[in-house]
Amino acid sequence: ALICMCEQYAESESSNDLALVCIYLDFIKFCQQPSGTFLNYVSYDRQFTTQNEEVNLEDSIGRTIWALGFVLSKHDSLPKTIVLQADMIFKKAISCIEDIHSTRAMAFLIKGLYYANKQENISLIDLFAKRLAAMYAHEAAEDWEWFEHSLTYANSLLPEAMLLAGLASGERRYQQIALQSFEFLLNHIFDSDGIHVISNEYWSE
Repeated sequence: ALICMCEQYAESESSNDLALVCIYLDFIKFCQQPSGTFLNYVSYDRQFTTQNEEVNLEDSIGRTIWALGFVLSKHDSLPKTIVLQADMIFKKAISCIEDIHSTRAMAFLIKGLYYANKQENISLIDLFAKRLAAMYAHEAAEDWEWFEHSLTYANSLLPEAMLLAGLASGERRYQQIALQSFEFLLNHIFDSDGIHVISNEYWSE
């Protein structure tokens, strides 16, 4: 929602759109913990629920870093106060993300780090890209050019992240993995009958 409204405000400069940007950013700030990480589940009375202790939060943390990085990339069109707030949250958050290993979470992190400042964050981008490249090397075979043993949700995110990592670092291997895995994905989505949507009902090798 934050990403969409930042895009919308850049076009409209509407005070209503900006109000929503502030609401979504304030919610992210509310969810940030003293350690820098984020909780994800909040009740209507603004209490963090026990679900935060029962569910892996890495995916939601990755999406949050992506959203914050996107806000920072729009610094020319957003008010300075919003950009500064996003920057404070972002910098506090990236101090504790190195232990994240979930596949899509790492891809979201790469996107956020790239949007925020690809050169300043190059070491973290490279860290997560190396982990994704290792996953690809472990799983890929002649007829299965993918990072995992199955295709589930948000699949295009993985080649996209590797492409951004390649652009940021100049590492040709990341770009090759991006192109190979994306072509593999397209071959499993499109055929002569049209498009086949892949979700959590996955295809596996």
